[in-house]
Amino acid sequence: MRFARLAVEAHGRTLDVAFHPNLTVITGVGSTTRGSLINELLSGLSTHRSGTHLEVVTDAGRTLVVFRPSDSAHRVIDTSTGADVSDEFTTPDGSIDLLASFGMDAGLARRWSRIGPNDLVASTQSHELIARLGRIDQHQLWSDAQRVQIARRALAEHTDIEEVEDASLTERIEHNYHAHDSALEQADRTRLFALVVGTAGLLAAAVTVSTSTTAAIALAAVAAAATIVAFVFRARVSYFARQLEAALDQSGSESYLGYQLDRIDGYISSEHQRRHRAAVQADVDEALARWTHTAGDVSVDWALEHRPAIEAAAGLGSSAGTPYDGDQSIVPRHARDEAPELIETLITRISKSRRLGADGESFPLLLDEPFGAFDPAVRPALLETLLGQSGSPQVILLTNSDDIVSWARLEVLTGALSLVGPGEGTSSRGRAPDASRNDRPSTDSELGNRSR
Repeated sequence: MRFARLAVEAHGRTLDVAFHPNLTVITGVGSTTRGSLINELLSGLSTHRSGTHLEVVTDAGRTLVVFRPSDSAHRVIDTSTGADVSDEFTTPDGSIDLLASFGMDAGLARRWSRIGPNDLVASTQSHELIARLGRIDQHQLWSDAQRVQIARRALAEHTDIEEVEDASLTERIEHNYHAHDSALEQADRTRLFALVVGTAGLLAAAVTVSTSTTAAIALAAVAAAATIVAFVFRARVSYFARQLEAALDQSGSESYLGYQLDRIDGYISSEHQRRHRAAVQADVDEALARWTHTAGDVSVDWALEHRPAIEAAAGLGSSAGTPYDGDQSIVPRHARDEAPELIETLITRISKSRRLGADGESFPLLLDEPFGAFDPAVRPALLETLLGQSGSPQVILLTNSDDIVSWARLEVLTGALSLVGPGEGTSSRGRAPDASRNDRPSTDSELGNRSR
């Protein structure tokens, strides 16, 4: 797939950009605007936002216009037939998404289609690391990696079967057990006190009833109160007993003594598990130490993820890691000699974009000042490589570098690329699209035809 045209409506103005099928150099915009333009290109294929219109050409040669007006439904038009083919690209939620039809999403497209200022540096470092690992004895390297994996799996399995004591349940059992004991002790004392007071009160009431009815009633009330207090404390004993029983049932123990015995057994078992876990952890540490001795300061997971590239580097003796599977003859000889690692890195990213989508569909490669971190002396080699590889995929280079712009102006004369920027061929109109005007497309077909 390649971009043919982008039209963006914003703040009452419309920006039109037409793209060269091979390489387009865009200049004269700051870093924020460059980021916004890249975002419009990528999200325009799948976004819900109105005002971004795209014309794209698939690898099969099909020209599609993604038309997203603000006052009507978004549509996709096949310009070869003029037919509305929106249904082919409509997702279950009703949005138009060309990326989904090619087995992609916005995140994946952004990750692989964009190269920022530091991406080639990071990729070059990865290739250097791949090359270094490729020079190591592969049998020893992957044997040590496998040992780390086995040790880690054993540690994970051991951790999975470890039983962790339920601290909240233990606290509840201990609380209810001690509360029950305390309530039982208080109930016994209260019962004895109530018995003494109640008996004395009843006897005193019997003696005084003949002389003073009021005193007898008062003594009888004291005896009754003592009895009630005894019942209250006894009820507290029953309550904590029920609570304790419920907590013990939850723990699977029939009694508090049984629970304590189970905990002792658990401590013994846990100690055994801790010792076993320490032994397994020691195996992991030893395996990692052997891996570090063999591979250096490299993550085992990273090495395994890049194993095909490392093995390819080992088999081919490549100094740059993953070999390029395209035609090296179109890479200038002086470029390969001057900056081989950067050339290989750039070609690898281009190759990835060449078959990024489902069924090998290519996607444009968007470069945002990708060469700023490198010595200007190597830029001509990188630019020649970029130009030689462009077309499949399409390349869009956004830069404010004077030497790159000067190079692009010369290449424009050959027709190999187009240069877009202030005074270079972009257009901006002061009005939003108006269907009644001839200077703006009023239909999807017109939107497509304007850029041809």
